[in-house]
Amino acid sequence: MCSESFTRLWRHVRPGEHPLVRRWDRMESRLLITVTVLALLAIPILAVMGHTMYTQRLELVADQHASRYPAQAILLEDAPPGSQKVRGSPATTEVRASWMSASGIRHEGKVPAPYGAAKGTAVDVWLDTNGDLTVPPLTRRDAAAFAIATAIGAWLALVFALVWVYCGVRALLNRARYADWEREWRHISRDSIGK
Repeated sequence: MCSESFTRLWRHVRPGEHPLVRRWDRMESRLLITVTVLALLAIPILAVMGHTMYTQRLELVADQHASRYPAQAILLEDAPPGSQKVRGSPATTEVRASWMSASGIRHEGKVPAPYGAAKGTAVDVWLDTNGDLTVPPLTRRDAAAFAIATAIGAWLALVFALVWVYCGVRALLNRARYADWEREWRHISRDSIGK
């Protein structure tokens, strides 16, 4: 079964010099080869693009690590009870808390805290240069994941576009092929009627 599929695919790629092979078949073969080569040539180009994105993301990681710092916030009230878990970690809820910025200014606001955390519990938070709450900085792993996902996504989008073009052109070639066959059948039937 697999060898039959491979043989059929090989005939599409290399139709040969058989008298039944038409110019449309040869055009389709060239198109299939072109699409395949373009998809393969895109891999190193997109790998370079991914590396460039990774380098840019590393700069963002460095900027974020320079402008954000960890701190501890003290809960000013009890978190609501609950035992929900999200992916093995305790689920969090917003609870009023206070924290000190690096410049010694006291801030208050809502911070994420585990359900059931008691008033006075210290929770880890991230602060920006103004002492305001922010999200943790990106990591090198985040930068790598983003670059890899973007490069693979771009390659898949290119392959999808190439397959779409191939299928569209193949449909046009099939139309031309069927029109040729129709003309030839009319010609054959005229010749056979005329005899």
